[in-house]
Amino acid sequence: MPDQAQMLKEYIDKKRGAEKPGENSKKGPAPRTVCVTSGKGGVGKSNFTVNFALELAKNGKRVLIIDADFGLSNVDVILGISPKFDLSHVIAKKKHLYEIINEGPQGIKFISGGSGVYDLINLDRNDIDYFFTELGYIENFVDVIIFDTGAGINDNNVQIITASDEVVLVTTTEPPAIVDAYALLKTVIETKRRPQLRLVINKAETVKEAKRIIENFVKVTKNYLKTDIEALGYILEDPNVVKSVKSQKPFTLLYPETPASKNMSGIAAKYLTGKTQEDNSGGIRSFFKRFMN
Repeated sequence: MPDQAQMLKEYIDKKRGAEKPGENSKKGPAPRTVCVTSGKGGVGKSNFTVNFALELAKNGKRVLIIDADFGLSNVDVILGISPKFDLSHVIAKKKHLYEIINEGPQGIKFISGGSGVYDLINLDRNDIDYFFTELGYIENFVDVIIFDTGAGINDNNVQIITASDEVVLVTTTEPPAIVDAYALLKTVIETKRRPQLRLVINKAETVKEAKRIIENFVKVTKNYLKTDIEALGYILEDPNVVKSVKSQKPFTLLYPETPASKNMSGIAAKYLTGKTQEDNSGGIRSFFKRFMN
């Protein structure tokens, strides 16, 4: 089977001679941009991102992860990948976008954001056009783009969250994690743009506990923030998850029959069968336009 990075390079080289900069050649639906975030660190957000991406890939989706957790990247560690380049090299025009894409298991793709995501704010018009052209070409090869953000409330995280089509908020059952998740959600809701919101409870001790936390969180969000957040599911506390992290291999691949893997499979299935907001389908270039605004 031909190397996909080589196929992408050949496609881009061909398109450069046939299209004007910024022209979008994708004829199918634009890829969905999904932000995975959390109110505090230590809730398993990056581990969720990787295994969620793998489950989507198992269901036939072409997935690209962009690690936007500048300085505290965990996606590469979980995947066992050591990227040599990140988005900053593309912005500096030292590399094309296809040259910094790393191949992971199940065919998922991974890009290290580095400082590149936030460098976008300082680009001039010509550089923006160049970067948007690069982004437009990869849309033909991707169905879902997942941004793994940093944890907590800060301007950079809120920018990425509100620029995304959809948001998956990950929290545990611990009160500090729930409070911080609610605070982050409140901050996002107070902005002008409201993405589609989904909730995942991680590391729950029992199904009963998980369902209780989900029910309460959804109810409080509805009553006090006047906002609906979809309950996407829960993942039970599972010792095999810790083992997989130490092995630098995703738990859904290393332990496919473990409870956490089955929970993740159910979450992906619910996500794929759920409804999406009609106005949330602009693709990666629409994401970055919103991000820079």
